[in-house]
Amino acid sequence: MPRSPPRALATRDAFENAMSLDIAMGGSTNTVLHLLAAAQEAEVDFTMADIDRLLARGALPVQGGAQHAEVPHGGRTGLAGDGHSG
Repeated sequence: MPRSPPRALATRDAFENAMSLDIAMGGSTNTVLHLLAAAQEAEVDFTMADIDRLLARGALPVQGGAQHAEVPHGGRTGLAGDGHSG
């Protein structure tokens, strides 16, 4: 299988998905800083206005419990709860 260069993966949709995931996990100013810098470096038109639009959409935080979200590698372990219902 041919490998894609990193810039081929750095699309506007990818940045929106990454920010949407971060918003759902409670948000991070560090994510905003680094996503904007990465988008600029990749020459992708993704700005603070896009982040504001995603925030206004009203993403709901993920709740822990019996049916929890899978935590991305290196992500926030509090997102998934302890895996026990009740």
